[in-house]
Amino acid sequence: MNEFTLSFEEYLEAQKLHLGWKFFTHIAGGIVLSVVLTLFIVSFTAESKQPTYIPIVTVIFVILIFLLVFPRSRKKALRKIYDSQKSMRKPWKMSFHEDFLEIQSEYGRGEIPWKDFYKYKSNDKIIVLYAASNLFYPIPVTAFENEKEKKEFMSILEKEVPNKH
Repeated sequence: MNEFTLSFEEYLEAQKLHLGWKFFTHIAGGIVLSVVLTLFIVSFTAESKQPTYIPIVTVIFVILIFLLVFPRSRKKALRKIYDSQKSMRKPWKMSFHEDFLEIQSEYGRGEIPWKDFYKYKSNDKIIVLYAASNLFYPIPVTAFENEKEKKEFMSILEKEVPNKH
């Protein structure tokens, strides 16, 4: 594997893969809140003889604000985490063996047996290798020297590490 430095875009991709549907449940929660707010406003305006377009405009406004603000605030929070963790932005070198994954950086070298990994997730941009349910090693696919090396790595993962989603 090539030496790599994790970029913010790769870190963001790993977080999206890690969070999965949890990210969308926050958005769904905002929409449900908007609907409840609408029902409240509709019942209030029905009693006070207000125009009926006010609740509809209010709901559309709240949903748009939520859909525009939430993803940006999430990305801003992840940027803050990425910027604050200097070790993540240093060069890493990983090599894989039949029994373990070797990780090297300026902080040292370690060997983690495949059996000690909790699970993994992957897409076409990144592989997320979990040491615990909330601790993972993001490995960008650009870290592999070629497609053959990536396939070998994935073959070991599929054989040795559970793929719990």
